[in-house]
Amino acid sequence: MLRIRMWGFFCRTANLDQKEFNWVSGEAVDFLLEFDGISQLTYTVGDVLLSSTVTEDNFSDLFLRTSARKDNSSIVLSNLMLTDSAMSASLPDASNVCSNPNDCGFFDAQYLHISNVLGAFTLTGQSTMTWSEENRPTQSRLAYQVKLVAGEPGDKPPVDVPEPATMSVFSLGVIGLVLTGSRRRHQLGVQR
Repeated sequence: MLRIRMWGFFCRTANLDQKEFNWVSGEAVDFLLEFDGISQLTYTVGDVLLSSTVTEDNFSDLFLRTSARKDNSSIVLSNLMLTDSAMSASLPDASNVCSNPNDCGFFDAQYLHISNVLGAFTLTGQSTMTWSEENRPTQSRLAYQVKLVAGEPGDKPPVDVPEPATMSVFSLGVIGLVLTGSRRRHQLGVQR
């Protein structure tokens, strides 16, 4: 069993929550992250639901962080879709693979920055983690994390990689990966 957590980081939150989830190597698991644009943040992984009341009423940016730090492990986020109050976009699959232990260090995590998110939003997709039973990852050696940056689009200068000690965000932690954006009438900014 691995842990799914929702927590506040330099942000005023209530109803912090965490639950256990039984991950199975190679099995795709549906996930949904939803913000109502007022105060409710809901995160569902498989049949596990986490919910929190937040004091922020808008999140301008999303950071998707993936990490595969155990030899012969991988994580893939697929069937990604982001919908906010101005647009809806299907996003390409993303992955992170550790096939050589020398290339799988703490600082080898991948970040994807999605900017210009407006109001209420929903992020959906599937996460698939793969590992060998004899070399099973522990702690956060195979993980994905979604970080939400509070504020209106354009409030802050661009940030390439969020630093946990300096970022005023509401974070969601879980085991899983990445995301990309697209354009329509409202432009969604994406940086790798």
